[in-house]
Amino acid sequence: MEETKMNVKEEGMFKPALNSGLIIAVPIIVISLVFYLLGQATSSVQSYIAIVVLIAGLVYAAISYRKDSMGGYISYGQSLGFIVLTGLIASLVIAVYNYIFLAILAPDVMQLMKEQAIEGAYETLLRFNPNATDAEIDRMIRMQERLQTPLIISFFSIFGNVLVAFITGLIASIFIKRRNPEFPA
Repeated sequence: MEETKMNVKEEGMFKPALNSGLIIAVPIIVISLVFYLLGQATSSVQSYIAIVVLIAGLVYAAISYRKDSMGGYISYGQSLGFIVLTGLIASLVIAVYNYIFLAILAPDVMQLMKEQAIEGAYETLLRFNPNATDAEIDRMIRMQERLQTPLIISFFSIFGNVLVAFITGLIASIFIKRRNPEFPA
């Protein structure tokens, strides 16, 4: 009886996800530095570009993983898992960079972010409660100051990026999956 063997490397998904996550994180960090050097460190355009790079990188990484490590075939669940793991790794690298950048390299950006957050929260508070008391305004300012730290911002960036990776994985895996015809469905 002749066995059919696929030319699939027997490796786990961690190493390819690690490599892909690092590769995805680098351009996002470079984009952040470019915007900082241009004096636009808190620009929302930077965030949108970073999200597009993250999504494109995750999709490309999953397709490459399917081709290079899975013999051209991958299930929906494997694709989703790979995308989320890759997104988590990229998110951790980006969060470490964000912490170092905001806490050590550019504390002026952290101060600007804090001021913008307080201003935005103040406008929102007055929009929903035009008769806000000074005590309510002071409480809102103290809360924003506690939330606007490099550590908390880095933590929430992990959560946000992994959420983007999960949603990307849910959608992209529909198109990335490819069933091996040698195995019954």
